[in-house]
Amino acid sequence: MRLFWRILAVAGGLVLLVLIGVAIAVWTVDVNQFVAPIQKRVKEATGRDITIGGGVHLSLGLEPKLVLDDVHFGNAPWAKDKDMATVKHLEADVALLPLLQRRFEVVRLNLVDPVIALEIGPGGKANWDFGTGPASGAPPVPGAGAASALASF
Repeated sequence: MRLFWRILAVAGGLVLLVLIGVAIAVWTVDVNQFVAPIQKRVKEATGRDITIGGGVHLSLGLEPKLVLDDVHFGNAPWAKDKDMATVKHLEADVALLPLLQRRFEVVRLNLVDPVIALEIGPGGKANWDFGTGPASGAPPVPGAGAASALASF
């Protein structure tokens, strides 16, 4: 019986040591160093610029949370507004287990004070169509009603 308690104590000590090591590693990593790679990936995927004015913060928990402040997503060159979307505060809860497999799965996305400008430009091109997938469908007919516009989006 004494051997069981020693093995249990050693295993518990190892788990505690690993948890302390992970906590130190997370607290010493500056998540703001990931801003440039995020901007690069968004630019490659959409052809649009994204700026993160307030930096990136990480909150630890069973579902780690990424917090971004003052986010601006660029618009199409022909659009009226400079930004297609602006968000004052963005929170993304991330699933923990997929992170261990180097997959990024967002469980919950919370946008505070979002402003999203959807426009249709010359030739019926929509500013939310990034040209990276299948066509977004026919543009809504002006005056056809909100249901028609929502269905085509």
